[in-house]
Amino acid sequence: MVGAHRHTVTTTVTVTEAGVMPLADVRIPAFSTVVWRNAASVPLRIAIDAAACPDCETVLGFAGSAAGAHAAAVAPGQVATLCFHDAGTFPFVLQLGGREHRGTIVVEGER
Repeated sequence: MVGAHRHTVTTTVTVTEAGVMPLADVRIPAFSTVVWRNAASVPLRIAIDAAACPDCETVLGFAGSAAGAHAAAVAPGQVATLCFHDAGTFPFVLQLGGREHRGTIVVEGER
């Protein structure tokens, strides 16, 4: 049922040279959107073990692949967003310059 759901919760994950803020592990209800904000001075790359919904209007900067969703380079000051429909745990890897940060998105049942 494409279009039959609404995304009501948005959570922002900010990435700086110092790391991921507020936390690298995020808990959200199903049908929520996560916004990754690049607050660093270099491009950010995001890879997550989750599917990018091609019909979702809250997906920005992500493309799906057999290995999960990958964001094109997110320029400093820009964002990439991904919606989550299904409950589960979705690990992600952030590459910022020569550093790598890991975290997870835990999607709980719909609220």
